[in-house]
Amino acid sequence: MNRLRKAYVELEPDLKPFFVTGTSDDAEGMRQTYAAHGGGIGLHVLITVPATVAFVNSALLAVLVTIVASRWMGMDMAAGGPLGPLVGGIAFVVGVAAHIAFGYRGAMQFEQRRQVSTPAHFTAREERAAHRHD
Repeated sequence: MNRLRKAYVELEPDLKPFFVTGTSDDAEGMRQTYAAHGGGIGLHVLITVPATVAFVNSALLAVLVTIVASRWMGMDMAAGGPLGPLVGGIAFVVGVAAHIAFGYRGAMQFEQRRQVSTPAHFTAREERAAHRHD
């Protein structure tokens, strides 16, 4: 999508102020697209799509573990036994930690393999010229 936005901006430069996301696939453009350009206290990450998916998945895991633990321990969940929800809470924390670990590892692997083809300072004409010399 960043490449498409870059093409739009090159065709019609007046559109640039209307794009709040990046127009290049270099590190700065990716940070702009995912609103990870620093500043603030770092809580923005909690409202991103990956974080939302991680929280929902972990909550579902916690509910399932709570149900299984309550049944396995022979407790009635309506009776309010504390051990089932405690195990579910631990499952939630483990689920979130697993999402963070796998997400970080995946991001690092992607960053190592990623090849930038449209850095922010290149125009399409410069990019074509650079590829002709390869």
